[in-house]
Amino acid sequence: MEQIVIYKGNELSDNFLNQGISELVSLMEKRKLKYKDLVVCKSDTHLGTYFQWRACQILGLIPIFSFSEFSIESIENLRKCVDFKAIIETNREMTYIHDSFNKELQHSFLQNIEDGSVIHMTSASTGVPKLVLRTKTQLDAELSRYSKHLKINEHDVILPIVPISHSFGFISGMLLSMKVKATLVLPDILLPRNIIQLSNVSKSTFMLGLPYFYRKMLSVSNKYNLNEELRVVIASGGPMEQGLQSDFQKRFDKILLQQYGSSETGSLCVGYSTEDYRCVGKPIPGVEAVIIKDEWGNPCLHISSSETIGSYVYQNTETKLNGHNYKMGDLGEIDSEGRIRLLGRCDDILIVDGKKVNKNYVATVLTQIKGVEDVEVYLSKHNNMVELTCEYSGDVTLTKDEVMNHCRRFLAEYQIPKKFKKVKSIQKKETWKTGK
Repeated sequence: MEQIVIYKGNELSDNFLNQGISELVSLMEKRKLKYKDLVVCKSDTHLGTYFQWRACQILGLIPIFSFSEFSIESIENLRKCVDFKAIIETNREMTYIHDSFNKELQHSFLQNIEDGSVIHMTSASTGVPKLVLRTKTQLDAELSRYSKHLKINEHDVILPIVPISHSFGFISGMLLSMKVKATLVLPDILLPRNIIQLSNVSKSTFMLGLPYFYRKMLSVSNKYNLNEELRVVIASGGPMEQGLQSDFQKRFDKILLQQYGSSETGSLCVGYSTEDYRCVGKPIPGVEAVIIKDEWGNPCLHISSSETIGSYVYQNTETKLNGHNYKMGDLGEIDSEGRIRLLGRCDDILIVDGKKVNKNYVATVLTQIKGVEDVEVYLSKHNNMVELTCEYSGDVTLTKDEVMNHCRRFLAEYQIPKKFKKVKSIQKKETWKTGK
């Protein structure tokens, strides 16, 4: 192996890594998986995702990385987007391959796709997540500009404290480490104190996680501090919380950078501001941003990043995205110095712990319950945590268990509201607010 990989605080030997990857390759070959087959990869551990990616590279498979929260049944809904050959599921030390088709599947759009390309899920705007295809060329272009901008090299130790099956952790964490031959630290348990200790033991220099997780780290006892070697700390996958950057700096004496981007475009900005949590900084060199007002006068953020923007995959076809003035789905403004300030969403997408949830789809599922007339889904804050909340009106009073059991038939766990409240009439809430 050309790369050092640390798991549970210990450096993994080349023999261990080679054996784990070889066993998975052998299992895939026994199930007749072959070059350019599309497979869904699902894992509940960082190490499992690492093995899946390396095995897919060896066989030339095109992986579709699924959220670990998705059940096998919900993954089957992806067939509305694309037919796949099998589901590869890793649970801790065991890997299972769920065969989906015995027949040969041929996708014409994959014929000219480079080895090392990948498909990631993004927002579930119709109840089925969109699938974004990113080619190896696009990934390499993003990693080159990203590593140069942040000065990441082979001397760094990268600690992703987000699932590396998601595009943020996969690209800015795992692939980045492989690109520059940096040490990769794979956490086993994502708990704030454990992560602080792991960062110290591994002498991590680069950490990336979700804003809500950094907020949880602030509550850890003051006797636990981040290591001196840690020079880059990045939050992404969801909106920055007001005051988090200044609180984090006071607690750990570290600057918490905010990264902005999407599964479609890759990373676009990395910025910092203790005065304005909505500021994500200037675009990375090679990226251009512009504000274009829509028909209602909303200031919609558009990005030009033709080298890195991917394609949507739907109904077994590829739809290429225009890398010039691509509409991001966010409202924003650009100041005189070229810094982007995010104002909120210009659609009905809510972001919960870095995952996108379409409020209208969730509401539609809930109105299928007999006696429920109207539903509003929104985000609320409880104990410094942002939770998906539902208000409903109608002739029925539901228990939480009744609602949860209904939702689990149609929604992934992260799409299910945590709070349910019956009201006399629904007051519609804005998906975004500008604020000053």
